[in-house]
Amino acid sequence: MLRSVRLLFFGLLPVLVLYLSGCGGSGSSTSDPLATGTPVSSNQADQTVTDPTMPVTAQDPVFSLEVSTDLKASTDLSSLPQIDSDNGTVLLTAKLLNVAGGVFLDPSTNQRTEAGSPVPNQAVNFQVLAGPGAISYVTPLTDRNGEAKAVLATGTVRSTTNVIVDASVTVDGKNYHGYTSFQVVRGTGVIMFTDLAGLKPGEQSSMLPPQTKNVDPTVTPAVSFLQLVPFKLTDANGNPRAGVPVTLSVYNSTGDTSDIELDPVAAAGPGSQTVTTDAAGMGIFNVSVTMLSPELDSFTAGSVVFKAVTNDSNPITGYVGGSYALASSARPLTITPSAAGFETATELVFSVGGGAKPFTVTSSAPERVTAALGSDGATITAGLADDSEWTGTVNITVTDSAGQSATASVTR
Repeated sequence: MLRSVRLLFFGLLPVLVLYLSGCGGSGSSTSDPLATGTPVSSNQADQTVTDPTMPVTAQDPVFSLEVSTDLKASTDLSSLPQIDSDNGTVLLTAKLLNVAGGVFLDPSTNQRTEAGSPVPNQAVNFQVLAGPGAISYVTPLTDRNGEAKAVLATGTVRSTTNVIVDASVTVDGKNYHGYTSFQVVRGTGVIMFTDLAGLKPGEQSSMLPPQTKNVDPTVTPAVSFLQLVPFKLTDANGNPRAGVPVTLSVYNSTGDTSDIELDPVAAAGPGSQTVTTDAAGMGIFNVSVTMLSPELDSFTAGSVVFKAVTNDSNPITGYVGGSYALASSARPLTITPSAAGFETATELVFSVGGGAKPFTVTSSAPERVTAALGSDGATITAGLADDSEWTGTVNITVTDSAGQSATASVTR
């Protein structure tokens, strides 16, 4: 039995060998039903990754596109940066970074851009999604810092308007977007006054230098204080606004300011003055404040608040104030000469200086010497009452309206 099986096996063995040999040498094109494609050799894989449009590693890089403006950030973190519509333009900057993932090859230079590095030579598209404005002067590609720039020209607005700008780029077949927002405003900014007008808002004063003067009311019945009031007009970002008409008027006044003049008079009429800002956003108002002199040995004061307004549809308003004071006192009263003798003359003449008119004149011995005030109110004539001889002195005294007195002595 065992021998029969052994003979059968050896008999079938040649048949099996022939069958297998026939399958291996067949020209049939039928493929293995389990095969899904041709496997890639190591050389083929190396050739694939050197394609400059493909990442070096199998892991995809991750890009970030950030957009910023040249506008000054608001100190209030909840508020958007602002630009006055009169200022005109905003500089946009888009920055492209390879923030994570695989190394990226610059398709133009075939240089490696590592993770965390800026991505150069990529075209960025800018567009305004909302608000007024037009994009111009776009740089064609990102530079070696990964930055592309564009200029946005603001449109005219009558009220505060939000603007949203989108920047987009396609890298390695994927689209990336970045956004920035700001506000276009009209009629915002600051009017700064006084000789400190060149300082930043908050660092300058809104008070004019105080004006004081001591006067003799008998000589100067009124005083006019002449003042130059410089100012500077800036937008919300502190930039000067040139060529803007600004009108100054009197807001209110207190005390003894009898007359307030603004010269030249503005088209709006008396009591106002208009000045157009120069290339630096500055201008100068010319004002005059007149006060009546107080009575002798007294004091008077007043104050004036001025209001400045731009011609914007939403006007910028600024205020500046000044204080004015007059004190009055008479000049010391004098009489010259202080001593004189008649000798052979019958009259002596004295001059009165200083003091406050009107004057009164007296003689200590009118029976010997008479005294009279001249028609000019400033000379005194002393005359002998008769031709009798006498000894000693006679005093001629002049007194002014302020109570001052001066005396000259007369001898025979």
